[in-house]
Amino acid sequence: MRISEVMTANPVAVDCKDSLQQAARLMSENDCGSLPVLENGHICGVITDRDIAVRAVAAGTSPERALDCAMTREVVTIESDADTDEASRMMADNQLRRLYVVEDDSLIGVVALADLANQASEEQAAQALEGISQ
Repeated sequence: MRISEVMTANPVAVDCKDSLQQAARLMSENDCGSLPVLENGHICGVITDRDIAVRAVAAGTSPERALDCAMTREVVTIESDADTDEASRMMADNQLRRLYVVEDDSLIGVVALADLANQASEEQAAQALEGISQ
């Protein structure tokens, strides 16, 4: 099965120049704990609720500060035509619960462990979860 068949298309994203407060507000409005960060339409990082709490709030950083001060810059992406087996391996190898889906270097979706569990084989989801849990 292809990633394009199980991913969530057009995920909510923030721009690298947006504020920490704006990212937190979007997470609250969309009931999510992480957002991809874009620069000129290309993914350049990820910001999580934990990043905001631990890297920013705990350090006394102003909520108006650009979120690039707290985001994670290393992002693992996958192409939309990759198969779910590859996604499971990548999640396990990198201990991730989600991968950002790109096409021509532009963000088009996100695939989460739950997507694999719901749409792919139980074996693929178990393989990914086992790697993440280590």
